[in-house]
Amino acid sequence: MANPVSGTKNRYTILALIILLGLALRLYGIGSQSFWYDEVATMKTIQKPFINLMAYCFINGHSPLYFLLLRFWTFLFGFTETAARLPSVLFGISSIYLLFLLTRLLFNIRSALFSAFFMAISVVHILYSQEARLYSMLVFISVLATFLLVKALGLRSRSMWLGYSASILMTLLLSSVGVLVLLFHVIFMLLCRKFYRNSFPLFVSSVFAAIIAALPLFVIIIKSRFAPLLSWIPPISLIGIEKTFANFMFFRWPSLVDAKLAVGYHLVAFFFASICILALWRLFKEGLTANGILLLSWFAVPHFTIFVISLFISPMLVTRYLLFASCPLYILLATYVSGLKNRVWRAAVLSAILILSIASLVQYYEFEARPKWKDAASFISANIDPEEEISVCPGFEAMAFSYYYKDGNKVIPLSSSIIAQTDLESKGGWLVVRVGINDFIDGKPFARYIEDRFGSNPSVTIKKYYGELKVYRLPGR
Repeated sequence: MANPVSGTKNRYTILALIILLGLALRLYGIGSQSFWYDEVATMKTIQKPFINLMAYCFINGHSPLYFLLLRFWTFLFGFTETAARLPSVLFGISSIYLLFLLTRLLFNIRSALFSAFFMAISVVHILYSQEARLYSMLVFISVLATFLLVKALGLRSRSMWLGYSASILMTLLLSSVGVLVLLFHVIFMLLCRKFYRNSFPLFVSSVFAAIIAALPLFVIIIKSRFAPLLSWIPPISLIGIEKTFANFMFFRWPSLVDAKLAVGYHLVAFFFASICILALWRLFKEGLTANGILLLSWFAVPHFTIFVISLFISPMLVTRYLLFASCPLYILLATYVSGLKNRVWRAAVLSAILILSIASLVQYYEFEARPKWKDAASFISANIDPEEEISVCPGFEAMAFSYYYKDGNKVIPLSSSIIAQTDLESKGGWLVVRVGINDFIDGKPFARYIEDRFGSNPSVTIKKYYGELKVYRLPGR
């Protein structure tokens, strides 16, 4: 007869290995790449004097919570790429453990191990665990809040409801996107009110307390969320929704993809969507109605809300805004895989997930490097003449370049349209271009235009490539 204690120890050993795997994947290469634009904005913000930092947050509608946390962290451990990104790593691996606890609470330890494993190898969660941004923390707090809600509904403990209220408060204060977490909890409780009649008043009072506590700051945070700050997001589309789902499902949908290759992406997305729908249908069939409604609300409510906002107010469909809504998909996949009695089919599904994950991770680590601003700035600094100017395209990236470039030469932001209209070759100086943008000039993709004009030009004396950054020294007259 099997020893149940030994079996439990083995499963927790597996959990420890999963968390170590998640940690290794999130630490790999974490400090080897430069900060990108959003991270530079974060780093410049946390290095402001405290009063200026708070004023900046209030004026621009940002929550100071993450900035203050990272400010304290970097004060202790420094402002390097590795140090600044480590909090996101810690939140990322903590989310893996919390998802395990939540899935075990809802279903069983077997499903919990699978859900933790799926999050551990998810390339999109690894990506945002390697950024000095708030999205990994938002996933952590949203899973924590959901876990405390489910726990409070089961225990009916006032202390648990107090913890839930505090977690919702943290969610609201972290980001305006955090309101989507509260919204899906409210929809879930309304749909399941008949199951939790005795707990419903405690839920309402907990939410009310969190909203009252967060209201003064949250009004300031949300006031500019639908303003020009979001003008860079493309209009809502069905393909955009499908791409977001695909990014959650162990593979990343490229921004530019061949029409024939796109068929394969559609089929893979359809495959995983079908599994999630089957898993959800099985939950309702087996009488686990509340669990099914919870997972459905977790995924559908944020997506539907973003869809409506994007349709009628301003585009908001970005993978990182909905990252926390990927968690129910991993739980659904876990319940489906763990419930399969056909070992061959289970092995086939797991093999598909592993193959896609490995391919996506190789692509992420080897081919999707962030712009190497530090290397470009260092090279130019060593070779530039005092009177030369540096042009950076696209123009907003001048901030990322200037973060690393400390010499006194003038840095000029240029848009792609200005490049097309300006005789930069005659002007001379240096040109730094990030070619990985979706733009066209003279009917050519932006990267092709830049290569044809500058890369193939024999008069351009220096050509250096740093990932998707191209550095050219222009001849001048």
